[in-house]
Amino acid sequence: MKRVIKSLSVIVVAAFALLATACNKDAEAHYFGEYSDLKPGLAIYNATSTQQLVSLDPAAVAIRLAMLLDEAASKGVAMDEVEVQLSGRNHLLKDLLFGRTVKIEALVEEGEISAPEEYRITYVNTPPASLDRYCREGSYLVATHGVSLAESSAENPWSVTPVEPMYLYAGLGDAERFMIKGGVVRLYATAAGSYAIHLEGMKASFEVSERFASAWSGEFTLTTSTTTGNFAFSNHHKDTFALWGEAEGRTFYAFDNRSTTHMHYRVEESDRLKWEPSKTGSFSEAESGVEHCRLTHPEEYSAALYPSPEVTVSHTTEEGRVTRTLLYNGLTMPF
Repeated sequence: MKRVIKSLSVIVVAAFALLATACNKDAEAHYFGEYSDLKPGLAIYNATSTQQLVSLDPAAVAIRLAMLLDEAASKGVAMDEVEVQLSGRNHLLKDLLFGRTVKIEALVEEGEISAPEEYRITYVNTPPASLDRYCREGSYLVATHGVSLAESSAENPWSVTPVEPMYLYAGLGDAERFMIKGGVVRLYATAAGSYAIHLEGMKASFEVSERFASAWSGEFTLTTSTTTGNFAFSNHHKDTFALWGEAEGRTFYAFDNRSTTHMHYRVEESDRLKWEPSKTGSFSEAESGVEHCRLTHPEEYSAALYPSPEVTVSHTTEEGRVTRTLLYNGLTMPF
């Protein structure tokens, strides 16, 4: 299984990089012997969490835009000019969040003087940004309706759609490329420091296997420990972020090599995923929380190969070190 690197920065953490959970080829190889009975569980987890990660990418990009726009507004400068200080140096925030070559266009009618209601974010042969590990090619259209993310609501949400197929892959030469081809992600504030994320029919696939395309939908809540009235980068880079919710549907995997496999992903509010990178020093993994992944249609996989359809992964932190523990069919494995 191809390795999908998920070492995202705090920005992506806020953006769900949230789910920094993806394929772990090294873990599979290392535990092939002693933990071979757990390989089916690791396969289910890697598939479900990768589907979830890819489907959340539009939300990750939208939150980056919210951080850029709110930072620029708070400092009274254009979004291409806003600077922040990291490690004692000034940096252009756009370059940190999106990369130098990404084009962000505010779409306004000629003569319009009100706040832009839409932004087109275009990636063309773009290497990962300083605070990112992912490459993208293509465009997203972010409809803000002229309000900040903190001012949005269920009646007036932000929405993100791919304008054309968006290619997403880790910044490595042999990384698998995913295509996001349809669906919409809606985001809106529900309270101070709390945001709803709705995934609606996210259509994605592996670039090399387009006939297996997903239809993934779900609802999640993202919270920030700082509850200021905006999402400015300077206000949140030391935050604790939390995420919970559930999603399900057809994935871009085919466990029977004939048809797409349906799965379910869930994080309970009581065991929400949390990130606190300023303390743990890790931008790639949740420091706590529990993920539940499940195959939902028995006719789509072999019961002999997958004796249990469910797997649970727990995240814990001890002395600054993050550990994931997989529970499958009554057996456990740290990885």
